[in-house]
Amino acid sequence: MASFFSLFAMAIMVANLGPCYTARHLLDTTPAAAPPVVSAVPTLPMPMLPAVPPVPPTTIPMPTMPTVPQVSVPGVPTIPMPTIPAMPTAGVPLSAPIIPAIPKVSLPPVPSILTTPSIPFLSTPPPAAAP
Repeated sequence: MASFFSLFAMAIMVANLGPCYTARHLLDTTPAAAPPVVSAVPTLPMPMLPAVPPVPPTTIPMPTMPTVPQVSVPGVPTIPMPTIPAMPTAGVPLSAPIIPAIPKVSLPPVPSILTTPSIPFLSTPPPAAAP
């Protein structure tokens, strides 16, 4: 016997498959509609620009190249470098540092687990009497 959930799922599946075939049939049989007519966007008239007068190339004189005077740069004086003392070499110390010995320590014995005494005020209450 089918459960309510499986019947409900089958009903939903059948209901969802119906519109798909209908929509496909309508798309196949209906002619395509013409696109809607869109009105043209209004434009502003362009202003008239004045004409640029032609310039003959012979009327523009070429600038003369300036002459750059020769400049002499004074020499850089040499600065004597100071003498640096020699770096001392790092050596190994004569004796290694003394590490103190760690004394041997014994741990105390592990205590045994004691049984927990029963607590009288935490006992279960008696069952309720039936009316």
